[in-house]
Amino acid sequence: MKRLLIIGTSPLTLRLIEEIDRRPECGYVVVAAVEEVYAEDKPRALGPPFLGSLDALDQIIAQTRPEGIVVEPVGGGGPRPLRRILEARVRQGIAIVDAVDLYERITGKLAIEVLDGSRLIFSNGFRCSRLEQALRRWISLLVALLGLLATAPLFGVIAIAIKLDSGGPV
Repeated sequence: MKRLLIIGTSPLTLRLIEEIDRRPECGYVVVAAVEEVYAEDKPRALGPPFLGSLDALDQIIAQTRPEGIVVEPVGGGGPRPLRRILEARVRQGIAIVDAVDLYERITGKLAIEVLDGSRLIFSNGFRCSRLEQALRRWISLLVALLGLLATAPLFGVIAIAIKLDSGGPV
């Protein structure tokens, strides 16, 4: 199980926590969450402990020893302790995980409410090199040819069945 620290309490991160709790087979466990502004008297549903605010991020990382830190994209709202997150990545080798990508990986669904134009513009799914295009074309032609060869014997049987049934030209 990969131990995750969630930063933020946006609707997406809260839904992500629920999905991870609901799907133990996904290979992730949320060890803690950090709020932008921590309020001890705030009512919470069951789930990981909220250990404090972003001001205490260094101590929370030391206490929970996560293997990954989940953050929303910059457009997701709320302040981000970018310097501390970068230090955790560089010095401690903690992976930084995009909340939207993790949600898609776990659920197989797009988080449409957080998608914006820049996310679509910079995604890798639309880029395709000429070599990749040529390779895909050759593979599709090869599969089509193999399909024709595999079904060729059926064409003769179909022609005979038509001739016997109707008596006219095939």
